[in-house]
Amino acid sequence: MKKFFKFTFPGAIIFCLCSCVPLKEVGNFTACSQKTLQDVTLSYGSFRYCKDSCYFYNENFKNLKEVNCDCKADSLRDTIILNEFAILSCYYAGLTKLSGVSLINFGPLGKNVTKGTYGRMTVTDQEASVFNKLTILATNLVTLEYKNRKIKEIVSSNDADVQNAIGMLYIKIDNLNGFIGTMEIQYQTLFTNLIHDAANQTERILLANVYKQKIKELDNSRLFYNNLEQSINKILQGDKLLMQNINNLKAEGFKKSILSIAGDIIYLNSKSN
Repeated sequence: MKKFFKFTFPGAIIFCLCSCVPLKEVGNFTACSQKTLQDVTLSYGSFRYCKDSCYFYNENFKNLKEVNCDCKADSLRDTIILNEFAILSCYYAGLTKLSGVSLINFGPLGKNVTKGTYGRMTVTDQEASVFNKLTILATNLVTLEYKNRKIKEIVSSNDADVQNAIGMLYIKIDNLNGFIGTMEIQYQTLFTNLIHDAANQTERILLANVYKQKIKELDNSRLFYNNLEQSINKILQGDKLLMQNINNLKAEGFKKSILSIAGDIIYLNSKSN
């Protein structure tokens, strides 16, 4: 008798028919990875850092309407980072499909990445090449009729690019985390001075409340990025484990380990929500 298996995590439900799913443990890991990468947001990205920096380092800080902050390139940088997450997410959606586990929903396919300098970020030839190759691969995986047996060939042939892509995204999130730390120091200095120069106690209280709200927003963004960094590390750990066991995906030890990593990713996702 065939049995249905239901696997859930925040924001998604995966159903599979156990007798027809030879690689459900792999599928659970790739589904969790896909969901994590798809749900990435940049609550404090390059655009906001550019705006804040423009205000802080402009002599006419108190006249915000007169400050001309050109942050278009930084906004594009944020878009590129999210696009790269979407590309990698779609790759894992494709592996999930091959494993026999079907996601109910997954995000749109990522667009090509173009080399160039965008604000404080430069997209190198290597980066553009890695993500554009993964774009083609991910598109084929989710749109063409690949068979389950192809998963070994696909992972083996593309693992170097996947690990490079994961590493690049980790560095970018770590950089954004650094931006938050820089801005917290700037805000602390600014509000300390403003409170000191306030005309009266009421004004000091209002400034203190604004400062607390701003620091809370930055702290929430840092918490999200810290959890995301841990999730990315878990995805990389799982990807390496998958590659190491690519010729023995049905081994009980491997299945137990890959499910444990999937559980860690689910837990980290729950901390971010």
